[in-house]
Amino acid sequence: ASSSPYPSFSWNSVPGATLYQLHITPESTWTGGQTVNVTGTQYTWASALPEQTYRWRVRAYLNGQWADWSTGRLLTIDTSPTLIAPANTITTNNAPPTFAWQSAPGATQYQLHVTSASSWTGGLTVSTGNTNWTWTNNLSNLTYRWRVRAYVNGQWSKWSTGRLLTVDARPT
Repeated sequence: ASSSPYPSFSWNSVPGATLYQLHITPESTWTGGQTVNVTGTQYTWASALPEQTYRWRVRAYLNGQWADWSTGRLLTIDTSPTLIAPANTITTNNAPPTFAWQSAPGATQYQLHVTSASSWTGGLTVSTGNTNWTWTNNLSNLTYRWRVRAYVNGQWSKWSTGRLLTVDARPT
């Protein structure tokens, strides 16, 4: 998986090759997609790829003709942020917790979703340009679910894997 919408590809050189073609497609067959000519054995995709799974392959140009395509490989673009804190299933007495996540490459905005529901319905969704957010009021003594997504290249990523947080701010 690549957390960047601009993935880098590399392959072994073929003795005598003067050029390579890199073919990438979201299709289940090789009929669609995009092909670029590359003079070396690595290439970083120049335009942002949307989140999904792609197939890619390479072929070499030698002795005046194109060789057969390599065996295809899979690449999944997933720009959803990785959660940092609070840790999953932790119980805290810090009623206004701080939520933190790793930055997603190219992200300009994030949405944090927190709910006390057993599913992802309802709750609060907050937009921020930062990679953390502190709840401004004390939370009730409940178990909460939280997750984050990133806004990258004009679209929202998938939501991160959710975490559970139990708040128990009762005096001990």
